[in-house]
Amino acid sequence: AHANDVAFEEAVKLNADALSKLSELMEVVKLSDEDRAAMEAAMKPVYDEYGPKVGWDLINAIKALK
Repeated sequence: AHANDVAFEEAVKLNADALSKLSELMEVVKLSDEDRAAMEAAMKPVYDEYGPKVGWDLINAIKALK
């Protein structure tokens, strides 16, 4: 469990560093909760179409990337 915690903390730091570097090179847009909900609603037909084709595990993993 401790190793997972350490790995997670390191991943958080790496992601923050990557976001900082990207922000220097381009505009990084952070979606509002309202925009995120609209995007999720717009993606529902895509998930419904491709879930049976690519597998719901993949679709659920994509949805969990929030």
